[in-house]
Amino acid sequence: MRLWLCYSIILQVAYCQPCTLFGNRLKNKQTSWIGGFYDWDHITIAISRHESSTFHLVSCKVYNMYSKNLSIDSQMKEQEDSEAEYTLDTYWTAVLKHSTQDVSKVNQVSTIYRYVHIEKDELGISKSIEIKEDFIGFSEAEGGTGEAMEEQTIEIFKENGFDIGKFRGIGLDGAASMSGKHNGLQARLRKRQKKAKYVHCASHNLNLVVNDSVKNIAEIRQFFEMLETLYTFFGNSILRWSILKKKSSDISRSLKRLCPIQWSSRIDCLISLNHVYPDVMKVLNNITLTGRNKDEQNDASTLKKYFESYETIILIIVMYKILSKINLASKILQSPGADIGKAVNLIKNTMENMLKIRDNFNNFMEEANSKALQWNVTPEFSCKRTRKVKKFYDELCQDQRLSQGNRYFETQVVYRCIDTVVSQLKTRFEGLSEISNLFSCILRLPVISDDEISESTKKLAE
Repeated sequence: MRLWLCYSIILQVAYCQPCTLFGNRLKNKQTSWIGGFYDWDHITIAISRHESSTFHLVSCKVYNMYSKNLSIDSQMKEQEDSEAEYTLDTYWTAVLKHSTQDVSKVNQVSTIYRYVHIEKDELGISKSIEIKEDFIGFSEAEGGTGEAMEEQTIEIFKENGFDIGKFRGIGLDGAASMSGKHNGLQARLRKRQKKAKYVHCASHNLNLVVNDSVKNIAEIRQFFEMLETLYTFFGNSILRWSILKKKSSDISRSLKRLCPIQWSSRIDCLISLNHVYPDVMKVLNNITLTGRNKDEQNDASTLKKYFESYETIILIIVMYKILSKINLASKILQSPGADIGKAVNLIKNTMENMLKIRDNFNNFMEEANSKALQWNVTPEFSCKRTRKVKKFYDELCQDQRLSQGNRYFETQVVYRCIDTVVSQLKTRFEGLSEISNLFSCILRLPVISDDEISESTKKLAE
């Protein structure tokens, strides 16, 4: 819902309320959303362009302060007081950086400063300890190397008065220039401050785990490619999409586009497909027989052939089980109450869940058989001709391949995917486990002995 978008019945134009009330007309020459917009043929594009503009965002910020009865002066004073807090009275700081491309293909780096603020009374005695975060801002990446990132980061430190002597934590994304072991930003910052610890963003790291487990398995990679093709086939045609909606038994459900970044969110696509699968297959069958042209008929036939195969039904079931566990972990890791101890336990539980899925493969096969019969799919693996490898003279043995479809699919697709997930969870979260062990005197206080507390405290103090 766009609360900023308004319509004038008298003038018969659309306009932006925040920009009309608080927009700086001297700095912005394009005032169509202030004086009134009436180009109805291009309004969708215009709305998208306007609501992402700096002019609009600044106006909305001022409008929100006005709605809360806050003056701009009071907000500026509050921000200045906050900045004075971490420049004058902070202990143990950390920097969080993440880089991504904006719509204009410019690599933007966001910087967040996390610090421990100790509030003291008039006698200088500590009253409370609080961990705070301040968003420093976006800056264009000046080069794609760790050295360039280091120079830019140190410059930001100097501009904001950060003391690298209090620097203890580094949180970065997975780009080579950021997290590289030898020449990345984290390695260079740790050379400047030996006591600083690097932690890869847990949720982003979990996303990479799924990506690595899928990209090298042809069957699973093709599965997600075909899911995207299925959405594109219907989504790019108003007629085909309307036919699918009319045939759908559940109007609240529809096909979902795959998220190219967040793998764990692809669970939404599988949930939607599970609800509309019979309707999709009916529409594909009708288009195959009565399509408007040969290309449309061939595309529908290809999609129908793939999604009515028994292997695809198994992948829908298994990938739903895997992604649902990872999606749950990803959401918990992003919650405000998550800490290092909870994150480590959550990763361990996710690994155990993956192993349970592996051990209960036969149960999933039974579920796939039931689902296949419900969807009028024959629960049999497709027969593929076994490729024969020529055997040369005096060879001791020849290349042997799994010829049984069920055994091949079980070992080379499902087990291989799960084993990769478990292996990646172990290796990618080693750093997080080390940090958790370092703070075990705090995180595991109720369950460890006095000797362990003493030893862990000494390590933490060092």
